Amino acid sequence: MTTNATVNATKTATAKATQTLAQTIANNTNLTNFTNLLKKANLTNVLNGPGNYTVFAPNNAAFSKVDASKLAGWQNNTTALRTVLSYHIIPTKLLSSDLIGTGNQIGRAV
Repeated sequence: MTTNATVNATKTATAKATQTLAQTIANNTNLTNFTNLLKKANLTNVLNGPGNYTVFAPNNAAFSKVDASKLAGWQNNTTALRTVLSYHIIPTKLLSSDLIGTGNQIGRAV
């Protein structure tokens, strides 16, 4: 069982793209904690907007392993929460072949 989910959506010229990336994440019952934190950090607008993003979304099981006081600290500090979550949002479309064994550095979206 993995403790993370990766969501990748392209919002350009995709014939079957009927949902935004934020909606796709919100519709996944294993990503409810991540969804709630995205809303709290005001990051859903980024994932509802134009552009290509790859999201490394920790699932609910991963959040259950985060120290409760650390998680509460992030929830009570929007700037810190936004910073932490921004490490999970990459401002480009990435495929697994782009990541495996390349040693590439990846920048934050926000």
